[in-house]
Amino acid sequence: MANANPSDNTDMCLVNMGRAPESSRVRNGYSTFPANVERATHCHGFAWTDNEIDVGNIFNGSNLIPISMYDHLYQRGYVKNVPGAPMCACLEQMPVVSRADCTEMTLAQNTTFAFASSTVEVVIDSAFGVDFRACCNPDGPNNNLESYYTRLVNEDRAARRELAFLQTIVVGNGNCPAAIEEFVGELLN
Repeated sequence: MANANPSDNTDMCLVNMGRAPESSRVRNGYSTFPANVERATHCHGFAWTDNEIDVGNIFNGSNLIPISMYDHLYQRGYVKNVPGAPMCACLEQMPVVSRADCTEMTLAQNTTFAFASSTVEVVIDSAFGVDFRACCNPDGPNNNLESYYTRLVNEDRAARRELAFLQTIVVGNGNCPAAIEEFVGELLN
């Protein structure tokens, strides 16, 4: 299934190549995609909390391989990136899009403590289980990166300023023309 056509889950707004010069191989430049002229494009993301001891933060990299390598590459055959943009990177290097799918981890931990009565011996056995699922959002759409990050902010697990930054990259359905206009306006000033 290599090189399959992606499921079209987003509108590509623009690529600012200066954000990821290693991927674009140019120091600066941009491409815009007005009026949904791009081909089918699939965008997927994941997020984690600001709390350094939250298990979602501790295991934050665990989402990368199952999503990018197993699900998208091996299972679906997605092998291309948007020209001038990285296929996988942090948000500040990615193209501006209308929306992104989202995967979150659920973690289960079993810890057993055993005490031997005749000695001062404590035996601790601990096991982790990690499952991956579409992001769940009780107050918004599921499988939606912006909605999931809003949930993290509402649960005081992420900063509102980070959500505001995410919303400059994942701009919402129908908002590509405004994002392109704002970007070009900033270039001209």
